[in-house]
Amino acid sequence: MIKRRAQRKEAEIIAGRLKLLRTSAGVAIFCLLIVCFNYQIVGRVAGRSLLTLARHQRLERISAGIPRGNILDRYGVPLTDPGWGAACVVFPQLAGDSERVVKALEQVFGKGLVLPESSQWSKGSPIRIAGDLSSQTAQALIALNWRGLDGVYVVPEERRYGPESLARHVVGYVPRNAYFDPADNVGQMGLERYLDEALKGGDASWVGVVLAGDRSVFPGSSVRIGAGLLPPKDVRTTIDGRIQRIVERTMDNSGVSKGAVVVLDINTGEVLAMASRPDFQQDKPEASIGLESAPFVNRAISAFMPGSVYKTVIVAAALESGAIRPGERFQCDGSIKVGDREIKCTRAHGEITLKEALAHSCNCALIEIALKTGREKLLEFSERAGFGKLTGIELLEESPGYLPRVWEMLGGDVANFAIGQGYLGVTPLQMAVFFRAIVTGEIDRPTLLLPGSGEEPEQKVGRPGAAETSVRNPAPRKGTRIISLETSKLLRESLLCGTTTGTGELAWVPRSGSAGKTGTAEVGEDRLPHAWFVGFYPLVSPEYVICVFVENGGEGPAVAAPLFREIALGILAR
Repeated sequence: MIKRRAQRKEAEIIAGRLKLLRTSAGVAIFCLLIVCFNYQIVGRVAGRSLLTLARHQRLERISAGIPRGNILDRYGVPLTDPGWGAACVVFPQLAGDSERVVKALEQVFGKGLVLPESSQWSKGSPIRIAGDLSSQTAQALIALNWRGLDGVYVVPEERRYGPESLARHVVGYVPRNAYFDPADNVGQMGLERYLDEALKGGDASWVGVVLAGDRSVFPGSSVRIGAGLLPPKDVRTTIDGRIQRIVERTMDNSGVSKGAVVVLDINTGEVLAMASRPDFQQDKPEASIGLESAPFVNRAISAFMPGSVYKTVIVAAALESGAIRPGERFQCDGSIKVGDREIKCTRAHGEITLKEALAHSCNCALIEIALKTGREKLLEFSERAGFGKLTGIELLEESPGYLPRVWEMLGGDVANFAIGQGYLGVTPLQMAVFFRAIVTGEIDRPTLLLPGSGEEPEQKVGRPGAAETSVRNPAPRKGTRIISLETSKLLRESLLCGTTTGTGELAWVPRSGSAGKTGTAEVGEDRLPHAWFVGFYPLVSPEYVICVFVENGGEGPAVAAPLFREIALGILAR
Protein backbone atom coordinates (compact mmCIF):
# COMPACT_ATOMS: atom_id res chain seq x y z
CA MET A 1 0.00 0.00 0.00
CA ILE A 2 2.70 2.42 1.01
CA LYS A 3 4.67 1.52 -2.06
CA ARG A 4 1.69 2.28 -4.36
CA ARG A 5 1.17 5.69 -2.77
CA ALA A 6 4.82 6.59 -3.30
CA GLN A 7 4.59 5.57 -6.94
CA ARG A 8 1.42 7.67 -7.49
CA LYS A 9 3.06 10.70 -5.87
CA GLU A 10 6.16 10.34 -8.04
CA ALA A 11 3.96 10.07 -11.13
CA GLU A 12 2.10 13.25 -10.17
CA ILE A 13 5.42 15.14 -9.77
CA ILE A 14 6.62 13.98 -13.16
CA ALA A 15 3.28 14.97 -14.76
CA GLY A 16 3.53 18.44 -13.18
CA ARG A 17 7.04 18.94 -14.51
CA LEU A 18 6.00 17.89 -18.01
CA LYS A 19 3.06 20.33 -17.88
CA LEU A 20 5.40 23.13 -16.80
CA LEU A 21 7.82 22.25 -19.57
CA ARG A 22 5.02 22.26 -22.16
CA THR A 23 3.80 25.61 -20.91
CA SER A 24 7.33 27.14 -20.97
CA ALA A 25 7.94 25.84 -24.47
CA GLY A 26 4.66 27.30 -25.61
CA VAL A 27 5.49 30.68 -24.15
CA ALA A 28 8.96 30.63 -25.75
CA ILE A 29 7.50 29.71 -29.13
CA PHE A 30 4.92 32.48 -28.78
CA CYS A 31 7.65 35.06 -27.99
CA LEU A 32 9.69 33.86 -30.92
CA LEU A 33 6.67 34.28 -33.18
CA ILE A 34 6.24 37.84 -31.90
CA VAL A 35 9.89 38.66 -32.62
CA CYS A 36 9.64 37.18 -36.09
CA PHE A 37 6.46 39.11 -36.68
CA ASN A 38 8.20 42.32 -35.52
CA TYR A 39 11.14 41.81 -37.87
CA GLN A 40 9.10 40.60 -40.81
CA ILE A 41 6.13 42.95 -40.59
CA VAL A 42 6.94 45.94 -38.38
CA GLY A 43 10.61 45.95 -39.50
CA ARG A 44 9.54 46.74 -43.02
CA VAL A 45 8.50 50.16 -41.72
CA ALA A 46 10.76 50.73 -38.69
CA GLY A 47 13.84 49.15 -40.34
CA ARG A 48 13.99 51.90 -42.87
CA SER A 49 14.22 54.45 -40.06
CA LEU A 50 16.90 52.43 -38.28
CA LEU A 51 18.87 52.11 -41.51
CA THR A 52 18.70 55.85 -42.04
CA LEU A 53 20.01 56.51 -38.52
CA ALA A 54 22.84 54.03 -39.05
CA ARG A 55 23.84 55.67 -42.29
CA HIS A 56 23.94 59.11 -40.66
CA GLN A 57 26.13 57.91 -37.83
CA ARG A 58 29.61 59.02 -38.85
CA LEU A 59 32.71 61.08 -38.04
CA GLU A 60 32.49 64.76 -38.99
CA ARG A 61 36.07 65.98 -39.32
CA ILE A 62 38.25 68.75 -40.69
CA SER A 63 41.97 68.96 -41.39
CA ALA A 64 44.07 70.09 -38.45
CA GLY A 65 46.94 71.19 -40.68
CA ILE A 66 48.17 71.55 -44.24
CA PRO A 67 48.58 68.30 -46.22
CA ARG A 68 52.24 68.97 -46.89
CA GLY A 69 55.50 67.26 -46.00
CA ASN A 70 58.06 68.76 -43.64
CA ILE A 71 61.42 70.19 -44.69
CA LEU A 72 64.08 68.60 -42.50
CA ASP A 73 67.75 69.20 -41.82
CA ARG A 74 70.31 66.50 -42.56
CA TYR A 75 69.59 64.78 -39.23
CA GLY A 76 65.81 64.64 -39.73
CA VAL A 77 64.94 67.64 -37.54
CA PRO A 78 62.31 70.01 -39.05
CA LEU A 79 63.76 73.39 -39.99
CA THR A 80 60.34 74.98 -39.60
CA ASP A 81 59.94 74.53 -35.82
CA PRO A 82 56.44 73.01 -36.18
CA GLY A 83 54.10 72.84 -33.20
CA TRP A 84 50.48 73.00 -32.16
CA GLY A 85 48.11 75.90 -31.73
CA ALA A 86 44.34 76.34 -31.37
CA ALA A 87 41.63 76.97 -33.95
CA CYS A 88 37.89 77.65 -33.85
CA VAL A 89 35.75 75.16 -35.80
CA VAL A 90 31.97 75.14 -36.23
CA PHE A 91 30.05 71.92 -36.92
CA PRO A 92 26.82 73.15 -38.61
CA GLN A 93 24.93 69.90 -37.92
CA LEU A 94 25.35 70.52 -34.22
CA ALA A 95 25.13 74.31 -34.21
CA GLY A 96 21.76 74.58 -35.94
CA ASP A 97 20.83 78.20 -36.68
CA SER A 98 23.72 80.05 -38.39
CA GLU A 99 22.47 83.50 -37.32
CA ARG A 100 22.59 82.46 -33.68
CA VAL A 101 26.15 81.20 -34.15
CA VAL A 102 27.24 84.43 -35.86
CA LYS A 103 25.84 86.59 -33.07
CA ALA A 104 27.59 84.48 -30.46
CA LEU A 105 30.93 84.46 -32.28
CA GLU A 106 30.80 88.22 -32.84
CA GLN A 107 31.04 88.57 -29.09
CA VAL A 108 34.52 87.07 -29.38
CA PHE A 109 35.80 88.08 -32.82
CA GLY A 110 33.91 91.35 -33.25
CA LYS A 111 31.53 92.52 -35.94
CA GLY A 112 31.87 91.57 -39.56
CA LEU A 113 32.29 87.83 -39.11
CA VAL A 114 31.35 86.10 -42.37
CA LEU A 115 30.12 82.51 -42.50
CA PRO A 116 29.31 80.47 -45.62
CA GLU A 117 25.99 80.95 -47.36
CA SER A 118 22.95 79.03 -46.17
CA SER A 119 23.34 76.48 -48.97
CA GLN A 120 26.88 75.68 -47.83
CA TRP A 121 25.83 75.70 -44.18
CA SER A 122 23.09 73.17 -44.91
CA LYS A 123 25.64 70.70 -46.29
CA GLY A 124 26.89 70.26 -42.76
CA SER A 125 30.63 70.17 -43.42
CA PRO A 126 32.79 71.55 -40.58
CA ILE A 127 33.90 75.17 -41.03
CA ARG A 128 37.24 76.57 -39.83
CA ILE A 129 36.50 80.07 -38.48
CA ALA A 130 39.95 81.19 -37.29
CA GLY A 131 43.33 79.80 -36.36
CA ASP A 132 46.31 80.79 -34.24
CA LEU A 133 43.99 81.65 -31.36
CA SER A 134 45.31 83.39 -28.27
CA SER A 135 44.61 81.80 -24.89
CA GLN A 136 42.10 84.57 -24.09
CA THR A 137 40.18 83.99 -27.32
CA ALA A 138 40.16 80.23 -26.78
CA GLN A 139 38.83 80.65 -23.23
CA ALA A 140 36.09 83.00 -24.46
CA LEU A 141 34.98 80.43 -27.06
CA ILE A 142 34.96 77.64 -24.49
CA ALA A 143 32.80 79.83 -22.25
CA LEU A 144 30.27 80.21 -25.09
CA ASN A 145 30.10 76.44 -25.36
CA TRP A 146 29.46 76.15 -21.65
CA ARG A 147 26.56 78.61 -22.01
CA GLY A 148 24.80 76.30 -24.44
CA LEU A 149 26.25 77.20 -27.84
CA ASP A 150 26.47 73.77 -29.43
CA GLY A 151 28.67 72.97 -32.40
CA VAL A 152 31.42 75.53 -31.72
CA TYR A 153 34.69 73.93 -30.66
CA VAL A 154 38.23 75.01 -29.90
CA VAL A 155 40.38 72.31 -31.49
CA PRO A 156 44.13 71.67 -31.80
CA GLU A 157 45.77 72.74 -35.04
CA GLU A 158 49.20 72.02 -36.49
CA ARG A 159 51.43 75.09 -36.78
CA ARG A 160 53.74 74.67 -39.78
CA TYR A 161 56.10 77.54 -38.92
CA GLY A 162 57.25 78.37 -35.40
CA PRO A 163 59.21 81.27 -33.91
CA GLU A 164 62.47 79.27 -33.83
CA SER A 165 62.38 78.20 -37.48
CA LEU A 166 65.71 78.22 -39.33
CA ALA A 167 66.92 78.98 -42.86
CA ARG A 168 63.70 80.77 -43.74
CA HIS A 169 64.91 81.99 -47.13
CA VAL A 170 65.97 78.44 -48.00
CA VAL A 171 62.71 76.90 -46.78
CA GLY A 172 60.30 79.57 -48.09
CA TYR A 173 56.67 79.65 -47.02
CA VAL A 174 53.10 78.65 -47.82
CA PRO A 175 50.27 81.26 -47.65
CA ARG A 176 48.28 81.32 -44.41
CA ASN A 177 45.10 80.84 -46.40
CA ALA A 178 46.23 77.29 -47.18
CA TYR A 179 44.64 76.33 -43.83
CA PHE A 180 41.25 77.43 -45.25
CA ASP A 181 41.55 76.68 -48.95
CA PRO A 182 43.51 73.66 -50.31
CA ALA A 183 43.99 75.57 -53.58
CA ASP A 184 46.40 77.88 -51.74
CA ASN A 185 48.63 75.00 -50.66
CA VAL A 186 51.38 76.26 -52.98
CA GLY A 187 54.97 77.08 -52.01
CA GLN A 188 55.88 80.72 -52.62
CA MET A 189 59.70 80.69 -52.49
CA GLY A 190 62.68 78.57 -51.50
CA LEU A 191 62.35 74.80 -51.31
CA GLU A 192 58.61 75.14 -50.62
CA ARG A 193 58.37 76.40 -54.19
CA TYR A 194 61.08 74.26 -55.81
CA LEU A 195 59.69 71.01 -54.34
CA ASP A 196 56.04 72.02 -54.33
CA GLU A 197 54.75 68.92 -56.11
CA ALA A 198 56.86 66.60 -53.97
CA LEU A 199 55.82 68.18 -50.68
CA LYS A 200 52.07 68.52 -51.06
CA GLY A 201 49.73 65.58 -51.02
CA GLY A 202 48.76 62.82 -48.65
CA ASP A 203 46.46 63.25 -45.67
CA ALA A 204 46.92 65.85 -42.97
CA SER A 205 46.05 65.16 -39.35
CA TRP A 206 42.40 65.82 -38.50
CA VAL A 207 40.04 66.76 -35.70
CA GLY A 208 36.36 65.84 -35.52
CA VAL A 209 33.37 64.60 -33.56
CA VAL A 210 31.38 61.35 -33.81
CA LEU A 211 27.71 62.03 -34.56
CA ALA A 212 24.92 59.62 -33.71
CA GLY A 213 22.22 58.81 -36.22
CA ASP A 214 20.04 61.69 -35.02
CA ARG A 215 22.95 64.14 -35.63
CA SER A 216 23.71 64.58 -31.93
CA VAL A 217 27.17 64.03 -30.49
CA PHE A 218 27.66 60.33 -29.87
CA PRO A 219 27.20 59.64 -26.14
CA GLY A 220 30.50 59.41 -24.28
CA SER A 221 32.57 60.87 -27.11
CA SER A 222 34.25 64.26 -27.50
CA VAL A 223 36.49 66.02 -30.00
CA ARG A 224 38.93 63.54 -31.50
CA ILE A 225 42.27 64.01 -33.25
CA GLY A 226 44.01 61.56 -35.53
CA ALA A 227 46.76 61.19 -38.09
CA GLY A 228 46.03 60.92 -41.80
CA LEU A 229 45.98 57.46 -43.36
CA LEU A 230 48.65 58.49 -45.88
CA PRO A 231 50.99 61.07 -44.29
CA PRO A 232 52.70 63.57 -46.64
CA LYS A 233 56.29 62.84 -47.62
CA ASP A 234 59.06 64.77 -45.87
CA VAL A 235 62.18 66.12 -47.60
CA ARG A 236 65.65 65.98 -46.03
CA THR A 237 68.11 68.75 -46.85
CA THR A 238 71.87 69.08 -46.47
CA ILE A 239 71.44 71.87 -43.91
CA ASP A 240 73.04 71.16 -40.53
CA GLY A 241 70.57 72.68 -38.07
CA ARG A 242 73.27 73.23 -35.44
CA ILE A 243 75.55 75.13 -37.83
CA GLN A 244 72.60 77.06 -39.25
CA ARG A 245 71.61 78.20 -35.77
CA ILE A 246 75.20 79.28 -35.00
CA VAL A 247 75.32 81.31 -38.21
CA GLU A 248 72.00 83.05 -37.61
CA ARG A 249 72.72 83.84 -33.97
CA THR A 250 76.14 85.24 -34.85
CA MET A 251 74.64 87.48 -37.54
CA ASP A 252 71.89 88.72 -35.23
CA ASN A 253 74.21 89.26 -32.26
CA SER A 254 76.58 91.21 -34.50
CA GLY A 255 73.78 93.48 -35.69
CA VAL A 256 73.81 92.44 -39.37
CA SER A 257 70.71 94.13 -40.79
CA LYS A 258 71.41 93.20 -44.41
CA GLY A 259 73.68 90.41 -45.55
CA ALA A 260 74.23 86.71 -46.02
CA VAL A 261 76.40 83.81 -44.91
CA VAL A 262 77.02 80.53 -46.75
CA VAL A 263 78.79 77.50 -45.27
CA LEU A 264 79.86 74.69 -47.62
CA ASP A 265 81.22 71.25 -46.87
CA ILE A 266 84.54 71.17 -48.74
CA ASN A 267 84.45 67.40 -49.19
CA THR A 268 80.95 67.12 -50.68
CA GLY A 269 79.93 70.60 -51.86
CA GLU A 270 76.79 70.37 -49.72
CA VAL A 271 75.35 73.54 -48.25
CA LEU A 272 75.55 73.19 -44.46
CA ALA A 273 74.13 76.64 -43.73
CA MET A 274 72.63 79.49 -45.73
CA ALA A 275 71.28 82.56 -43.98
CA SER A 276 70.04 85.89 -45.24
CA ARG A 277 69.08 89.08 -43.43
CA PRO A 278 66.70 90.79 -42.95
CA ASP A 279 64.41 87.92 -42.04
CA PHE A 280 60.63 87.54 -42.40
CA GLN A 281 57.86 85.75 -40.52
CA GLN A 282 56.88 82.58 -42.34
CA ASP A 283 53.53 82.37 -40.54
CA LYS A 284 52.76 86.05 -41.28
CA PRO A 285 54.48 86.86 -44.59
CA GLU A 286 52.04 89.67 -45.36
CA ALA A 287 53.72 91.74 -42.62
CA SER A 288 56.92 91.92 -44.71
CA ILE A 289 55.39 92.79 -48.08
CA GLY A 290 56.51 96.13 -49.50
CA LEU A 291 59.21 96.86 -46.91
CA GLU A 292 62.14 98.88 -48.23
CA SER A 293 64.62 96.42 -46.69
CA ALA A 294 63.34 93.66 -49.04
CA PRO A 295 63.22 90.86 -46.45
CA PHE A 296 62.07 88.25 -48.99
CA VAL A 297 65.30 88.59 -51.00
CA ASN A 298 67.71 85.73 -50.38
CA ARG A 299 70.95 87.68 -50.44
CA ALA A 300 73.01 84.48 -50.42
CA ILE A 301 71.97 83.85 -54.03
CA SER A 302 71.61 87.48 -55.16
CA ALA A 303 74.31 89.36 -57.10
CA PHE A 304 76.42 92.12 -55.54
CA MET A 305 79.68 93.85 -56.39
CA PRO A 306 82.44 91.70 -54.84
CA GLY A 307 85.29 94.11 -54.29
CA SER A 308 88.69 92.65 -53.48
CA VAL A 309 87.52 89.06 -52.88
CA TYR A 310 87.43 88.83 -56.67
CA LYS A 311 91.18 89.44 -56.80
CA THR A 312 91.55 85.75 -56.00
CA VAL A 313 89.78 84.94 -59.28
CA ILE A 314 92.06 87.37 -61.15
CA VAL A 315 95.23 85.76 -59.78
CA ALA A 316 93.93 82.27 -60.57
CA ALA A 317 93.08 83.31 -64.15
CA ALA A 318 96.52 84.86 -64.65
CA LEU A 319 98.35 81.80 -63.34
CA GLU A 320 96.23 79.29 -65.29
CA SER A 321 96.65 81.25 -68.53
CA GLY A 322 100.43 81.57 -68.04
CA ALA A 323 100.28 85.37 -68.09
CA ILE A 324 102.35 85.53 -64.88
CA ARG A 325 104.67 83.20 -63.01
CA PRO A 326 104.36 82.30 -59.31
CA GLY A 327 107.69 83.97 -58.46
CA GLU A 328 106.99 87.35 -60.09
CA ARG A 329 107.40 90.57 -58.12
CA PHE A 330 105.50 93.84 -58.52
CA GLN A 331 106.13 97.47 -57.69
CA CYS A 332 103.50 99.50 -55.82
CA ASP A 333 104.08 103.23 -55.39
CA GLY A 334 100.62 103.88 -53.92
CA SER A 335 98.80 104.40 -57.23
CA ILE A 336 98.71 103.23 -60.82
CA LYS A 337 97.73 105.12 -63.95
CA VAL A 338 95.48 103.47 -66.53
CA GLY A 339 94.91 105.72 -69.52
CA ASP A 340 94.00 109.13 -68.18
CA ARG A 341 92.77 107.68 -64.87
CA GLU A 342 94.79 107.22 -61.69
CA ILE A 343 93.72 104.46 -59.30
CA LYS A 344 95.00 104.57 -55.74
CA CYS A 345 96.11 101.70 -53.56
CA THR A 346 95.54 101.37 -49.80
CA ARG A 347 99.18 102.42 -49.33
CA ALA A 348 102.55 102.28 -51.11
CA HIS A 349 103.59 98.64 -50.69
CA GLY A 350 106.90 98.99 -52.55
CA GLU A 351 108.23 95.82 -54.15
CA ILE A 352 106.06 92.84 -53.25
CA THR A 353 105.62 89.21 -54.24
CA LEU A 354 102.50 87.71 -55.78
CA LYS A 355 101.53 86.17 -52.43
CA GLU A 356 101.97 89.50 -50.65
CA ALA A 357 99.99 91.31 -53.33
CA LEU A 358 96.97 89.09 -52.73
CA ALA A 359 97.38 88.98 -48.95
CA HIS A 360 97.62 92.78 -48.65
CA SER A 361 95.06 93.40 -51.42
CA CYS A 362 97.35 95.58 -53.51
CA ASN A 363 95.37 97.37 -56.23
CA CYS A 364 98.45 98.31 -58.24
CA ALA A 365 99.74 94.75 -58.50
CA LEU A 366 96.32 93.27 -59.33
CA ILE A 367 95.64 95.81 -62.06
CA GLU A 368 99.05 95.09 -63.57
CA ILE A 369 98.29 91.37 -63.44
CA ALA A 370 94.88 91.86 -65.09
CA LEU A 371 96.31 93.99 -67.89
CA LYS A 372 98.97 91.33 -68.57
CA THR A 373 96.36 88.58 -68.66
CA GLY A 374 93.95 90.39 -70.98
CA ARG A 375 90.20 90.77 -70.92
CA GLU A 376 89.49 87.67 -73.04
CA LYS A 377 91.33 85.28 -70.73
CA LEU A 378 89.95 86.95 -67.61
CA LEU A 379 86.36 86.56 -68.79
CA GLU A 380 86.94 83.07 -70.12
CA PHE A 381 88.28 81.87 -66.77
CA SER A 382 85.54 83.71 -64.85
CA GLU A 383 82.90 81.87 -66.83
CA ARG A 384 84.62 78.51 -66.34
CA ALA A 385 84.76 79.30 -62.62
CA GLY A 386 80.97 79.60 -62.56
CA PHE A 387 80.46 83.37 -62.57
CA GLY A 388 77.78 84.93 -64.76
CA LYS A 389 75.74 81.70 -64.68
CA LEU A 390 73.62 79.70 -62.27
CA THR A 391 75.34 77.33 -59.87
CA GLY A 392 72.41 74.91 -60.17
CA ILE A 393 71.38 75.15 -56.51
CA GLU A 394 67.81 73.98 -55.88
CA LEU A 395 66.40 77.49 -55.48
CA LEU A 396 64.47 79.14 -58.29
CA GLU A 397 65.29 82.61 -56.97
CA GLU A 398 69.02 82.21 -57.71
CA SER A 399 70.63 84.99 -59.74
CA PRO A 400 73.34 84.12 -62.29
CA GLY A 401 75.18 87.35 -61.49
CA TYR A 402 76.69 89.30 -64.35
CA LEU A 403 79.97 89.71 -66.19
CA PRO A 404 80.90 92.39 -68.72
CA ARG A 405 81.13 91.53 -72.40
CA VAL A 406 84.55 91.44 -74.04
CA TRP A 407 83.77 94.34 -76.38
CA GLU A 408 82.54 96.43 -73.45
CA MET A 409 85.91 96.34 -71.64
CA LEU A 410 88.45 99.08 -72.28
CA GLY A 411 91.61 99.60 -70.23
CA GLY A 412 89.79 101.32 -67.38
CA ASP A 413 87.15 98.60 -67.33
CA VAL A 414 89.83 95.91 -67.03
CA ALA A 415 91.32 97.85 -64.11
CA ASN A 416 87.92 97.99 -62.37
CA PHE A 417 87.39 94.30 -63.06
CA ALA A 418 90.76 93.50 -61.48
CA ILE A 419 89.71 94.97 -58.14
CA GLY A 420 86.12 93.67 -58.20
CA GLN A 421 84.47 96.94 -59.14
CA GLY A 422 82.50 98.22 -62.12
CA TYR A 423 80.07 96.08 -64.10
CA LEU A 424 80.51 92.88 -62.11
CA GLY A 425 78.07 91.05 -59.85
CA VAL A 426 78.58 87.78 -57.98
CA THR A 427 76.56 85.95 -55.36
CA PRO A 428 77.92 84.85 -51.96
CA LEU A 429 77.17 81.26 -53.00
CA GLN A 430 79.26 81.63 -56.17
CA MET A 431 82.19 82.97 -54.15
CA ALA A 432 81.90 80.08 -51.68
CA VAL A 433 81.86 77.57 -54.55
CA PHE A 434 84.97 79.15 -56.09
CA PHE A 435 86.91 79.14 -52.81
CA ARG A 436 86.06 75.47 -52.43
CA ALA A 437 87.60 74.97 -55.88
CA ILE A 438 90.81 76.57 -54.59
CA VAL A 439 91.12 73.62 -52.20
CA THR A 440 89.79 70.83 -54.43
CA GLY A 441 90.79 72.24 -57.84
CA GLU A 442 87.30 71.49 -59.18
CA ILE A 443 84.04 73.37 -59.63
CA ASP A 444 81.11 71.26 -58.41
CA ARG A 445 77.44 72.01 -58.35
CA PRO A 446 76.41 72.88 -54.77
CA THR A 447 73.34 71.14 -53.41
CA LEU A 448 70.68 71.61 -50.73
CA LEU A 449 69.12 68.16 -51.00
CA LEU A 450 70.41 64.82 -49.85
CA PRO A 451 70.10 61.95 -52.37
CA GLY A 452 66.51 60.75 -52.75
CA SER A 453 65.04 63.86 -51.11
CA GLY A 454 62.86 65.00 -54.00
CA GLU A 455 62.85 65.17 -57.76
CA GLU A 456 63.96 68.18 -59.74
CA PRO A 457 61.03 69.80 -61.58
CA GLU A 458 61.01 69.46 -65.33
CA GLN A 459 60.93 73.20 -65.90
CA LYS A 460 62.01 76.07 -63.69
CA VAL A 461 59.48 78.82 -64.29
CA GLY A 462 58.93 82.22 -62.80
CA ARG A 463 62.59 82.92 -62.05
CA PRO A 464 62.59 86.55 -60.86
CA GLY A 465 64.99 88.97 -62.47
CA ALA A 466 66.43 86.69 -65.14
CA ALA A 467 64.93 84.57 -67.89
CA GLU A 468 66.52 81.29 -68.92
CA THR A 469 67.91 82.98 -72.04
CA SER A 470 69.95 85.38 -69.89
CA VAL A 471 72.21 82.51 -68.78
CA ARG A 472 74.99 82.20 -71.33
CA ASN A 473 76.00 78.64 -70.48
CA PRO A 474 74.64 75.89 -68.25
CA ALA A 475 76.20 75.38 -64.84
CA PRO A 476 79.54 73.57 -64.88
CA ARG A 477 79.39 69.80 -64.79
CA LYS A 478 80.18 68.14 -61.54
CA GLY A 479 83.91 67.72 -61.09
CA THR A 480 85.09 70.24 -63.71
CA ARG A 481 88.77 70.97 -62.97
CA ILE A 482 89.65 74.64 -63.35
CA ILE A 483 92.69 75.05 -61.06
CA SER A 484 95.94 73.09 -61.22
CA LEU A 485 97.68 71.73 -58.14
CA GLU A 486 100.45 74.34 -58.49
CA THR A 487 97.97 77.21 -58.67
CA SER A 488 95.96 75.78 -55.79
CA LYS A 489 99.09 75.58 -53.61
CA LEU A 490 100.08 79.20 -54.33
CA LEU A 491 96.55 80.52 -53.71
CA ARG A 492 96.24 78.66 -50.41
CA GLU A 493 99.58 80.03 -49.25
CA SER A 494 98.55 83.54 -50.29
CA LEU A 495 95.23 83.28 -48.44
CA LEU A 496 97.07 82.01 -45.37
CA CYS A 497 99.24 85.13 -45.48
CA GLY A 498 96.00 87.11 -45.67
CA THR A 499 94.87 85.89 -42.23
CA THR A 500 98.30 86.00 -40.59
CA THR A 501 99.91 89.21 -41.85
CA GLY A 502 97.45 90.64 -44.37
CA THR A 503 94.06 92.36 -44.40
CA GLY A 504 92.24 89.35 -42.92
CA GLU A 505 94.06 89.05 -39.60
CA LEU A 506 90.78 89.37 -37.67
CA ALA A 507 89.58 86.19 -39.40
CA TRP A 508 92.32 84.02 -37.91
CA VAL A 509 90.83 81.07 -36.03
CA PRO A 510 92.84 80.02 -32.95
CA ARG A 511 93.90 76.36 -32.66
CA SER A 512 92.72 75.37 -36.16
CA GLY A 513 93.95 78.24 -38.32
CA SER A 514 92.21 79.75 -41.34
CA ALA A 515 92.88 81.24 -44.75
CA GLY A 516 90.85 83.73 -46.75
CA LYS A 517 90.40 87.05 -48.48
CA THR A 518 88.70 90.29 -47.49
CA GLY A 519 86.70 92.52 -49.79
CA THR A 520 85.38 96.07 -49.63
CA ALA A 521 83.13 96.99 -52.56
CA GLU A 522 82.54 100.72 -53.05
CA VAL A 523 78.92 101.33 -54.08
CA GLY A 524 78.62 105.12 -53.97
CA GLU A 525 79.70 108.10 -51.91
CA ASP A 526 76.42 108.30 -50.00
CA ARG A 527 76.44 104.64 -48.92
CA LEU A 528 78.76 102.42 -46.93
CA PRO A 529 80.63 99.80 -48.96
CA HIS A 530 79.76 96.11 -49.00
CA ALA A 531 81.91 94.08 -46.60
CA TRP A 532 83.12 90.61 -47.66
CA PHE A 533 85.23 87.80 -46.33
CA VAL A 534 85.57 84.36 -47.90
CA GLY A 535 87.80 81.67 -46.48
CA PHE A 536 88.23 78.12 -45.29
CA TYR A 537 89.42 76.25 -42.21
CA PRO A 538 91.07 74.27 -40.61
CA LEU A 539 94.37 74.79 -42.39
CA VAL A 540 95.22 71.09 -42.31
CA SER A 541 92.59 69.10 -44.21
CA PRO A 542 90.10 71.98 -44.61
CA GLU A 543 86.48 71.04 -43.91
CA TYR A 544 84.44 74.24 -44.31
CA VAL A 545 84.21 77.19 -46.66
CA ILE A 546 82.48 80.23 -45.18
CA CYS A 547 81.45 83.28 -47.18
CA VAL A 548 80.38 86.33 -45.18
CA PHE A 549 78.68 89.27 -46.91
CA VAL A 550 77.36 92.40 -45.18
CA GLU A 551 75.45 94.74 -47.49
CA ASN A 552 76.49 98.38 -46.93
CA GLY A 553 78.23 97.15 -43.79
CA GLY A 554 81.56 98.95 -44.07
CA GLU A 555 85.12 97.67 -44.48
CA GLY A 556 85.61 93.96 -45.08
CA PRO A 557 88.63 93.59 -42.75
CA ALA A 558 86.81 95.26 -39.84
CA VAL A 559 83.28 93.90 -40.34
CA ALA A 560 83.19 90.64 -42.30
CA ALA A 561 86.47 89.06 -41.11
CA PRO A 562 85.49 89.01 -37.40
CA LEU A 563 82.14 87.46 -38.32
CA PHE A 564 83.96 84.65 -40.12
CA ARG A 565 86.04 83.98 -37.03
CA GLU A 566 83.03 83.96 -34.67
CA ILE A 567 81.11 81.56 -36.91
CA ALA A 568 84.13 79.26 -37.23
CA LEU A 569 84.69 79.24 -33.46
CA GLY A 570 81.00 78.48 -32.92
CA ILE A 571 81.16 75.50 -35.28
CA LEU A 572 84.29 74.18 -33.59
CA ALA A 573 82.64 74.43 -30.15
CA ARG A 574 79.29 72.84 -31.10
